[in-house]
Amino acid sequence: MELIRRYINENDLKSSNKKQVKAWSRFYICSYLRDLGHTLEEIGREIDRDHSSVINGLNQYKLLKRDELFIELTHELRSLFPIGQSNVGVNFSTVMFQILANQDSKLLTNQNI
Repeated sequence: MELIRRYINENDLKSSNKKQVKAWSRFYICSYLRDLGHTLEEIGREIDRDHSSVINGLNQYKLLKRDELFIELTHELRSLFPIGQSNVGVNFSTVMFQILANQDSKLLTNQNI
């Protein structure tokens, strides 16, 4: 859960930002956490939303999960946190490296280096 929390915080997914990539990332996270067995309230706490927003996120994910643009925009998130696969064998340091490398890449892009 610590990895998903870090991803949520570093990608500003708790904000009220309604940009497509942010909203779609929240939809994916709702589905991912539900797949792991978390309650609607627990998921809502992680993304600063109420349970009805989580239900909406789950429904939106079901509608979008095969959409090409959705798949493209959530690629990184889906590769770090795959739905329907056990994360027991996930190497913590590998996932952290991927998250940190992505953050470094964003910083470099923002600085036009």
